[in-house]
Amino acid sequence: MKMNKPFRILFLMLSPIIFFVFGCTEAKKSDAQIKEEKNDRFAKVSIEDGLYPMMINPCLQFDTLDATADCTFKSVPGLEAMQNLLTGEADAIILARDYTRFEDSVMKAYKVKPHVRMPFAYDALVFYVNYTVQIDTLSDLQIKAMLSDRNKQIQDYFPRIKEDFEFVTNSHLSSELVNINQLILKGKSLQRKFKMLPSADSAMNYVKNRKNAIGIGYLSQVIKQPDLKMIRIGYNDSAGKYIYPRTVHQANIVRKLYPYIVTDYIYIFDESKNAAMRLGRYISKHGNVQKYILNWGIAPAFAKIKLIDEG
Repeated sequence: MKMNKPFRILFLMLSPIIFFVFGCTEAKKSDAQIKEEKNDRFAKVSIEDGLYPMMINPCLQFDTLDATADCTFKSVPGLEAMQNLLTGEADAIILARDYTRFEDSVMKAYKVKPHVRMPFAYDALVFYVNYTVQIDTLSDLQIKAMLSDRNKQIQDYFPRIKEDFEFVTNSHLSSELVNINQLILKGKSLQRKFKMLPSADSAMNYVKNRKNAIGIGYLSQVIKQPDLKMIRIGYNDSAGKYIYPRTVHQANIVRKLYPYIVTDYIYIFDESKNAAMRLGRYISKHGNVQKYILNWGIAPAFAKIKLIDEG
């Protein structure tokens, strides 16, 4: 470059008009290159707050290992994450739910195709209580009845309990609430009044300090909380066979012996955004992340899992 400088200066002096034309052509090429480089390098990622504690470390690890990536990660409520995806505010989102019926209808109305999405884990929507509370099992039918009929109380199933229980969960913007509607109520109207707190952590802390509260959250959240107990749930499977209540555990998610299995996804706004696509492939398929998910206590979506009967 040093050898070219005198020539470039001389060229400027002798042919300013020619340089002006040349310079414009070079600028256009540079703009295209800059855009391509941005797609290769930058990605804005919204992580729903309920999954953020689990997923921020793998995301940061990707940002470190991928020499060309420069990603920003933000914790937001589940609904905000989906809004960021639909508006293009985020290049990728990490979210524990499918589209709602409203989102799906809006996308169809505006001819927006479903986004590329990659499952990276199988989680579970769980019901949990303070460890000292004497409730260990419920049935799917009992849960549906209490959520869809305001007159049904926990005392109807546990006569020894004398006080009303309240149901506690993450905020009205959370994916937990969407999954309650999609996995449990399945079209029935929610009649139970919930206590909704600003975050999954605040909901768990609330339940820890009360003996008349049932929390609703994810296995990936509650599994790290020794003061909380997850309720085992019996249900009828799709063939009508009764599945007796089992411990809420990743092995029973893999075996599909739990009624409310949740898929954790990374959604991509635009698959031409190379940095976002590389992140998606890393989160959903890289061995380090799949092992991390397994060690966290839920089921990785891509890894091959061999169950060992220790009985």
